[in-house]
Amino acid sequence: DFVNGYACVSIGGNYGIINAKGEEILPFEYSSIDPFDQNGLAVANREDSNNQLVIDLAGNIAYETSNSIEALGGGYFKESSNSGTEIIQITTDGGNYETYLPKEFTKD
Repeated sequence: DFVNGYACVSIGGNYGIINAKGEEILPFEYSSIDPFDQNGLAVANREDSNNQLVIDLAGNIAYETSNSIEALGGGYFKESSNSGTEIIQITTDGGNYETYLPKEFTKD
């Protein structure tokens, strides 16, 4: 299934991303890739890493964590660890990713 114009495809047990024309967008080097959100970010895993990655459509790593992470959409992610759960937002400015706890989720 295509989501936001892209589909996750498995070849030989490895996952990559293709566009609607069938062109390879990301190489088949991931053990899993979730659908990309509206901001072009997705949670992915590689067998050579125990960490979960948030990647963009160019394969750049926007965020990396040893915790559990789940995409909520629009650049927002839920990161869970033994110490609790946080909602983080990942934004980019010219390819430089920033991660922060949005103000609406902070405690006063």
